[in-house]
Amino acid sequence: MVAQQFIEQDLPKQKILTWCWVARSSFYYQPTTGIRGRKPYALITNKTGQIMDNESIVRLVEQLFENPFVDYGYYKTYIHLNRKCNINISKHVVYRLMKSHNLLRNQYTKSSKKPNATGSRTCYQMLMSHSPIWNLI
Repeated sequence: MVAQQFIEQDLPKQKILTWCWVARSSFYYQPTTGIRGRKPYALITNKTGQIMDNESIVRLVEQLFENPFVDYGYYKTYIHLNRKCNINISKHVVYRLMKSHNLLRNQYTKSSKKPNATGSRTCYQMLMSHSPIWNLI
């Protein structure tokens, strides 16, 4: 490249690049090495900074669920791992691990039944029909 030869002779880069019609971004461009795309962010570390694997986290969660009266969802499990076990972990990772190992608890579902219009009676109607005072009048 012609611009590179002039730059090696200690001439100002800015002027040489403008004279050669080369953009600075093209001159300073360095191709990246490695795999393209989003970098993995979900690293699980303990309090000393050592990286932990997924299976050790699943074993900790299973040990937690062996205790009596512990019926945690993923969020409480995440809080327990962060505060009590001093593990730096994302709640999304806890959810993914618990879901893949069938450790999530059943979700409550809302009833889709609606009260029947003919069968529903108000409290006043029930009192009027069962009260012995109203039967005397």
